[in-house]
Amino acid sequence: GPGKRSPGPYDQVELLLSAWTTEGESLEGDAHSGMRTTRTVRKNPPGLAEGLQLMVVGDATRFWIPEALGGSYPGKHRGMRVYDIELVGIERMPDPPPAPKALSAPANARKTASGIAYVTRVKGKRTKAAGEQSTVVLNVTVWANDGTLISSTQTERQQSEIKLHDATVELRELLMGMTVGERRHVWIRDDQMYYGNKSRELRIVDVELVSIH
Repeated sequence: GPGKRSPGPYDQVELLLSAWTTEGESLEGDAHSGMRTTRTVRKNPPGLAEGLQLMVVGDATRFWIPEALGGSYPGKHRGMRVYDIELVGIERMPDPPPAPKALSAPANARKTASGIAYVTRVKGKRTKAAGEQSTVVLNVTVWANDGTLISSTQTERQQSEIKLHDATVELRELLMGMTVGERRHVWIRDDQMYYGNKSRELRIVDVELVSIH
């Protein structure tokens, strides 16, 4: 293709895509024209994500990817996946913040009343803090406790908006202590972040308070 740069893992790509098994069973798209779709590279199955990062705009490439790396399609035949991909466009997206060096809360971390550990990375620029009835806009990046990136509003250019009276007690307590411009590293479990989530996996969260309404 005429392109000169390949997409990175956080970039969004516009594709014409067809996928099928080696037995000829269709998985995605049309075998002749392909399905037009826009995706974040890293959110594809690992084998396809790796292949996309080898392409430039205008490339039309066929990949043969083992099932373990090619994605799960419930109810479809198991085995090798075949992808025909044309890379139509790339939208460059920012990289997420680097993972914190401390994968567990350091000794100098402060704690909220409910025991959530945090370290203030950047102090807020205003004195007014969020209240229980406030709506806050945040930049949020979440890592697993081994440093693996889970999600980031920065790579998607889509900030998170939370009504504090709808948040969990632990999350509301944490955010009500912040002011606009403040940024914290937080060590918090899934079930403390999200109602109904029964996972007790510890997450490391970089949270920046952008605005209060």
